[in-house]
Amino acid sequence: METITDKNARAEIEAHKLQLQINEHQRSISKLQRKMVKVYTMINKRSSTPLSNLESALEMVKKISDEINITHKELKSKTRLQEVVAARQAIWYIFHKEYGMTFTSLAKMFDKNHATIIHGVRRVEDSLYLYQKFNSKTMTILFLEKICKVIGIKSQQLN
Repeated sequence: METITDKNARAEIEAHKLQLQINEHQRSISKLQRKMVKVYTMINKRSSTPLSNLESALEMVKKISDEINITHKELKSKTRLQEVVAARQAIWYIFHKEYGMTFTSLAKMFDKNHATIIHGVRRVEDSLYLYQKFNSKTMTILFLEKICKVIGIKSQQLN
């Protein structure tokens, strides 16, 4: 005859086995969710020509700097002049959002810390929000429009 402690022990073993199965299924679900995010990201990429390497990105920065009359050296510098900062942040935003460049790769390209890049991209997002809500064109918005014109994308795409 089976005692209550034996039944409890067997029930605990069964519960443990079930918990292990649940954990395994949760890991599988997490893997599938990550795959789905990658697929959706690939589907939603707007850019038809990603910047696959740093050289092509640097070439594009030089082309942009020629058109907006701010030198590449100024864009990489530590200057806080409003027009340079606005242009620099607009480039970071476009390269990150439109071409999928990581904050780390942008940081290397501009000799900055990745947190600086994150801050700059967020500042541009804030400017875009204000522009949409109140139709107020900041210097950042003006540079965004100029840069979009140079690289051949519509600035309305960036919303």
